[in-house]
Amino acid sequence: VKPNYLSELLPASAPASSESWTKIISDLNTAIMPGLTNWESSSKFFAYFKPHASYPAVLGELLCAGLNVMGFDWIASPACTELEVVVLDWLAKFLTLPSKFYNLHEGPGGSVIQGSAGEAAIVVLLAAIIRKQSEHRAGKKLGRNPSRDNLVVFSSDQTHSIIAKACMILGIAHHHQIKTRPGQYYALQAADLQEAIDDEIALGRVPLAVVITTGTT
Repeated sequence: VKPNYLSELLPASAPASSESWTKIISDLNTAIMPGLTNWESSSKFFAYFKPHASYPAVLGELLCAGLNVMGFDWIASPACTELEVVVLDWLAKFLTLPSKFYNLHEGPGGSVIQGSAGEAAIVVLLAAIIRKQSEHRAGKKLGRNPSRDNLVVFSSDQTHSIIAKACMILGIAHHHQIKTRPGQYYALQAADLQEAIDDEIALGRVPLAVVITTGTT
């Protein structure tokens, strides 16, 4: 297919009336399917993205669509909210995270499911900004007043582009990508990170966060 191919196959305006299921499936097969790229079935993607359409996931989507509950607050759907709490604590235990990361633990820790990886990156960096500024106001951290003009986020050159995009959205002026080397399995080295931090501090910038990468993207 070529760019803008779909506009030539579909009407210029939305249908004024409903269409038959036969027509819908026909449009799917002739217009949509030829323009889809399946990242999981093609070996050319080299497992760049993990499989995300397992049979349990499909059944889970079926239940979610069928129940159609609003889970933005406990009172809106108690079971939905509490299931998220319990399952994410399972995940924290599976990853052997310290207990302070658990929802069912006294303290500020906890987990929440975000809508996408990009959304999660924005939320995490926004939380880091708020914490950094709160610490400065409380006198817990000395040095320059942290503002979005002098904050810097560190990551390796293997980190997904969502971090750079999150920095742009949040107005974080500086994103320092640290070069990795094949002889070290493209892993971020502590010495390289320390050197990058020292260089940024020498320029008058305030370190905000270090983003690590596990696996592929």
